[in-house]
Amino acid sequence: MGPFIVHARKWQDGWELRIVGAGVTWSPDLAQACPRARAFIGDPEARVEVIPTVDDETDRLILDARGAVDGADAARRSAAGAVRGAMRRLAEAGVAEDDAARLLGVPLPRLHALAAEGAPAPAQRPPSGPETSEPSGAEPSA
Repeated sequence: MGPFIVHARKWQDGWELRIVGAGVTWSPDLAQACPRARAFIGDPEARVEVIPTVDDETDRLILDARGAVDGADAARRSAAGAVRGAMRRLAEAGVAEDDAARLLGVPLPRLHALAAEGAPAPAQRPPSGPETSEPSGAEPSA
C-alpha cells in the first residue's frame, strides 16, 4: 500500500492534519505530524507523507527560499570541486598552501574547508599482522 497523504494546514493552535481516506486530527508542530497521523490511523508502521501549507503567499516564499538554498548548495559544491582541482595543480607546481589561498582569494581555513568538502574519504587499510584462516588456537597446517 502507498503512503497515507496528510495535508497539514497551519492554524492558531498548531497544524490540522487531513489524512486522505482516514479523517482529521491535529498536531502542535510538524515534528509530531507523522507520529500523530500514524496514531490516528492506528498503524505505527504506516508510511505517511505530510504536505504542509500555511497560505498561498507564504507557500510561494517557502518554495523560493528552498530553491535559493538548493542553488547555494549546488554553487558551494561546484566551488569546492574547482578549489580541489586548482589546489591539486598548485601543489604539483610547488605552490605553498598559504600562497594558494592568496591566489584563490580565500582565507586558508576556508580553503581547507572547501578542499575537504566532497573529497573522497581516505581508503581503508587492511588490518596489519599475519592473516590466517585457521580457527583461533589451531596449529597452522604445514
